[in-house]
Amino acid sequence: MSASASRTGTTPARGTADLSSIWSAWARLGVWVSVPRAPEPVAVEALIVASAAHGREDPRLLECVVGWVARAHGLINGRSLSALASAADPLTAAVLGVVLSWAKLATPKSPGLDAALLRCRRVRRGRPLFAVIENIPTLRARAAATATPLFRRWGLWHDDEAVHLDAIQDVSRMIREVPELGIRALLGPTLDADILTRVMQQPATACVLSGALGVSYAATHEAMDRLVNRGLCARERAGAGQLLVPLRAVHDVVAALRNGSPLTRPIPSSRQGVQRTAGLVRSLRRRR
Repeated sequence: MSASASRTGTTPARGTADLSSIWSAWARLGVWVSVPRAPEPVAVEALIVASAAHGREDPRLLECVVGWVARAHGLINGRSLSALASAADPLTAAVLGVVLSWAKLATPKSPGLDAALLRCRRVRRGRPLFAVIENIPTLRARAAATATPLFRRWGLWHDDEAVHLDAIQDVSRMIREVPELGIRALLGPTLDADILTRVMQQPATACVLSGALGVSYAATHEAMDRLVNRGLCARERAGAGQLLVPLRAVHDVVAALRNGSPLTRPIPSSRQGVQRTAGLVRSLRRRR
């Protein structure tokens, strides 16, 4: 998996991830499941791909991922997910294609998923979607005979296209309870949001952020400029470099989201954005 898999959080790639850590990450992001929530911010796109890698072993996991993607697709960074899909092994890429196609049944207008879908690839040899069926000849034959076109497209046989949302929190609650999702609601699912999530944990230089997020130094520096222009961060001298440090305003805005204050659209990177952020903070202070 590419370096961009580390974006925002610490979700491990396939080979180091286990189902318990994957389930804990989903519990943090708003899936109703009886496991402890992950304590650290989660790399959403890397978690989706890791879940696709393990999903054939756990049908419940795959169904929950489909439901979460269907409900919270607006919080997914399509560019990051596309990069991870391109780097995935063939079987994982096919399962990811199933996940995204399946989720789009519930949310056809989800353009953020379309680019990643184009990077997914069909497996050459058809097989049941879930591994438990693969070694039972009668069930395997039935899966091959009854698979719907959605699943045949990816060479993974299954016949139930229902999207289950009962175990997935509403997006408004996710935004209130999960800081990294609240930041994405504020800034959009972008590199800016990933950087802000990182520096809220620990201020960092452009060089450190570039390496941690797997993006170019130039792109990182431009995103840092946008965060400064929005009035959310400042630069502080640290030896030969400069640390990006979140300002009080960003903590107040995240607190506002947690308290249910409405933010109807991302804040633009401009003077208007700075004024809007400052206005929101002033209104919050007046309420106290």
